[in-house]
Amino acid sequence: NWLVPGESMVCEANGTAIAGQYENNATATATSPVDTPVSDSDMSYYFGEAPAIDIEKTTNGEDVSSAPGPIVATGSAVTWQYNVANRGDVNLSDIAVNDDQEGSITCPKNWLAPGESMVCEANGTASTGQYENNATATANTPVGTQVSDSDMSYYLAEAPSIDIEKSTNGWDASSAPGPIIAAGSAVTWEYNVTNTGDVNLSDIAVNDDQEGSITCPYTTLAPGESMVCEANGTAIVGQYENNATATATSPEEAQVSDSDMNYYTGEERVELLGDYVWYDDNYNGIQDEEEKPVEGLTVTLLDANGTEINTTKTDANGKYQFEVEPGTYSIRFSGLPENYIFTKTNIGDDAGDSDTDSSGTISPISVGLGEVDNTLDAGIYCTCLDEVKSDGSPALNTISAALMILMTLGLGLFFVRREELNQR
Repeated sequence: NWLVPGESMVCEANGTAIAGQYENNATATATSPVDTPVSDSDMSYYFGEAPAIDIEKTTNGEDVSSAPGPIVATGSAVTWQYNVANRGDVNLSDIAVNDDQEGSITCPKNWLAPGESMVCEANGTASTGQYENNATATANTPVGTQVSDSDMSYYLAEAPSIDIEKSTNGWDASSAPGPIIAAGSAVTWEYNVTNTGDVNLSDIAVNDDQEGSITCPYTTLAPGESMVCEANGTAIVGQYENNATATATSPEEAQVSDSDMNYYTGEERVELLGDYVWYDDNYNGIQDEEEKPVEGLTVTLLDANGTEINTTKTDANGKYQFEVEPGTYSIRFSGLPENYIFTKTNIGDDAGDSDTDSSGTISPISVGLGEVDNTLDAGIYCTCLDEVKSDGSPALNTISAALMILMTLGLGLFFVRREELNQR
């Protein structure tokens, strides 16, 4: 703590630089041999640099940091702007901007003073789908410190599309003739509309060139979403075709559409009821191969109220038939030959048994559009004694049959009794 004349010494202190301008004043004091105080002061300075660089990237003027970003049309021009700013307190040099997708970006200059900024730019063409790129700005400080900053940006290049699949009564008939439908019957057209693109679709409309504007549950669909529109009509005679078109608008105002043809053939149909009356010689209720048809039997058609509509007779083949409209009917058979009754009812298959009740009536009979029912049959059986059956052979006399049964029983008892006597 002392110095002779001309002598010197070095004192030292340490600290940590802080950002910005720093100054400090050092003062040395001492006392002479006669106690005279002496002193001296000296100022010192440093500047603590706090370098920082910032980059903000936009895509077509939008600063978006998350997907999807602006929606653009595929193939349209895209402009990226890179706003680079010196956010620190020292000059920055060797400034460079690089885009991980677009490569090195040209900028107006390569240095910036504190607070200064510049805009760099790149251009490209939108490719379909979600796009993202990351831009990085780097720079050096006066003391060689490197600083950097990055910023993501996004866009979605839309590929809008729509699909319509049309069906007629559940048939996806895209070529003629399509389903055969009875003329006058109901027809239902369903229009399955799907957003097959990658952006929302709005203003969706479905038009049928024959049926006009079709009502749909929605007018917007998200990507992958579907809806079913429906129309109803009445089938006409002949080949019918209609073309359905779905249209929609994308976020970029692109118009998309799809069409689908569909067909049906309308046939004029008649409804028929019939068909057969036969001699059921063995009274089993089944149409056996050797049994013959009944000719000339009266058959009457009645409506749901029991009112007679039409009458006919069975032909030489035992056949009859009525042409009717859709509705509910009954059929009555009458004019049986003497000693005949109706046979057993509903014994077997509908096409091979008898359907009448004991009074000769089949009821109710429901007939749909274009329906033909040729299973309405009647068997008749002869209860006569020693009469000729349908095949020309004599019918078995019931008294003779009874005597034969009694004789068989008597013989049986005789032999049983004889056996008992022999055993004694």
